[in-house]
Amino acid sequence: MAGQGCSQKQLCELCFTGKQTVNSSIKKLEGEGLVRIEHGTGRATRIFLTDEGLALADEHIAPVVAAELAALGTVPAERLPRLLRAMGDYADALCAALDRIGGGRA
Repeated sequence: MAGQGCSQKQLCELCFTGKQTVNSSIKKLEGEGLVRIEHGTGRATRIFLTDEGLALADEHIAPVVAAELAALGTVPAERLPRLLRAMGDYADALCAALDRIGGGRA
């Protein structure tokens, strides 16, 4: 979210979560000073991490992403296509399961 920020719709897609859940999460994070909302023309809004939000992401999220990339780097190249297909199947199944309980993408 740093730099150009992102829209609520993009967050919903990235998190496999509905608009209501993302909206309430954004409001909570805004109240904690971790994100800021910038309103554009019409209904266009962008969500940005604040300096405090960036610091928190650097401390807690960046190490997890680095660990995921390191683990992925151990997978032999010839097995990556199969892994990516399996991960896509998992993501589709997760979305369907979340939709059934009302927590999926809106």
